[in-house]
Amino acid sequence: MGFFKKYPVFASLVTVFVLLFVAGLVFIYLSFAGLGKAKKDFSRAESSYQSALRLSPAPTQQNVASSEQNVEQLASALQTQIDATKGRVPTFISKDVPKTEADMLFQLEAFKDQFTRDAAQIKPWGVDSDDDSGIKLPEGFDFGFARFLSTGTPPPEKYIPVVFEQKEILAYVLRKLYDSEPVSIESIQRETKVVEIAANQDEQSNTTSRRSTRTNQRDAGNSGFKDEFEIGGISARVPDAVETVAFRLVFTGYTPSLRSFLKSLEEFELPLVVRSVEVQPFQQKQQRSSSSSSRADNPFSLFDTGSAAAGTEETKSEYSPVPVVEENLSQFTVVVEYIKVLIKAPTDVAALEDATSSQNPM
Repeated sequence: MGFFKKYPVFASLVTVFVLLFVAGLVFIYLSFAGLGKAKKDFSRAESSYQSALRLSPAPTQQNVASSEQNVEQLASALQTQIDATKGRVPTFISKDVPKTEADMLFQLEAFKDQFTRDAAQIKPWGVDSDDDSGIKLPEGFDFGFARFLSTGTPPPEKYIPVVFEQKEILAYVLRKLYDSEPVSIESIQRETKVVEIAANQDEQSNTTSRRSTRTNQRDAGNSGFKDEFEIGGISARVPDAVETVAFRLVFTGYTPSLRSFLKSLEEFELPLVVRSVEVQPFQQKQQRSSSSSSRADNPFSLFDTGSAAAGTEETKSEYSPVPVVEENLSQFTVVVEYIKVLIKAPTDVAALEDATSSQNPM
């Protein structure tokens, strides 16, 4: 203590220096500990970097730029393919959607009247020149829209775009069918999402959904209307990627009419795909019944014995040989599907990364 009293300034400086020395030692110790950890981190980072460089391709700046350019090219190619699925003349589908339910119902009525008049003015292929009745239609034919036209009830407002699009597609298909000059149109069925448009039926009846039980799902949809159906497993529909609208057309005519109709759809002015074609002889039952009645009138016609009852010229001509191949009136059932691609090409790499991360959050 005497030293501190005798030399207070010197003693204070010595004390400060000793404390600084001790603090320096502590700092050096801590620094060496941090340096060891930093060395380990550096070694780990260097190892990862070297491993990344050995990848093919290596994640260098040049390769990243090349990858971004490749993504842009692929996005452009995808957009080109999407545009190609819209058909050569997508403007055939009008975008002028009615604003109100009444306007939509009015358009459906006009649609029915127009194609009914047009059918009467077309001469079917293979029909006698004296027959000017045109394409035959069922009485009160609603062209697949009986849900609205037969009841006078318009589609709900939020489903007007859906029904309008169906009308536009069917109008195009009908024009192609009319150009092929069929003899008659037996029925037109429209694939309907009953869950979407049946809301307007709730006030009228609660039994519509219960009437949906069918023994054959191909021939009717889940509604009480015969001109609605479900396409089933043959559809090209893919959830969140491809949406479709299907129609089933049953018409009569001759083979050239069917060939002309299918060929016109192949022009791909709109993205239409023929899903199935069925052919069967028309009025086969009536022919059989007429043959049976003639045999009932003349039971001896079952035997070719040359008896007096079966020897008339009329009977001989009835059973005279006929050509093996002849052009017969047939009934054709064609299922057509309109394709809509819902996928959109990314506009840039960032959008692609966002889409990828949202689809795969892991």
